[in-house]
Amino acid sequence: TGTPSFGRSGPIVGEVSYGMQCVGASAVAHRSASATAVFTNSTVSLWVNVPTASEKGAFFGKGSDASGGWTVGVGNTDFSGTGNHLIVVYNYSRWILPGVNIGTGWHHIVVSIDNNGYPGIWLDGVIIYTDTGTAPLTGTTNAEYTIGAQNSGAGTYIRYSDCTFAEVATFSRPVTDIEARAL
Repeated sequence: TGTPSFGRSGPIVGEVSYGMQCVGASAVAHRSASATAVFTNSTVSLWVNVPTASEKGAFFGKGSDASGGWTVGVGNTDFSGTGNHLIVVYNYSRWILPGVNIGTGWHHIVVSIDNNGYPGIWLDGVIIYTDTGTAPLTGTTNAEYTIGAQNSGAGTYIRYSDCTFAEVATFSRPVTDIEARAL
């Protein structure tokens, strides 16, 4: 959807050596997942280049607001206000604010949801958030993956990002701290 720039012309089918740059409104990549793609027991690992310390928008999401998914991005207290805080919206029931600024330049982010629906968040190999005390994540199967915006459901996207993404990988299981640091 929109016009994401891949740093070259042509498709990126099967290639992992190119980044994707999203430039404001309407630049988003998404992929429908298989019927077995679930919210729990899942992990995303991605590199993001944050151009300034005053950004907003979603980096990666699994599912949608309508299906109870989760999304990681940057902003102030949510993805709508500019800032430099790493943020996760979780089951669209709460915003997780680990209290960590991302900084500028390239950074590695890992979000992992365990089999009970609880998240772990890593920034540049350091675990910055874990949670086992609040309501776990629940959702449906067939969860779409979205890069560069937040999926609000019904084929619409909001909270676009101006960042560049590379080496986005998804796993159908949670990762350990050692594995997250090694990704």
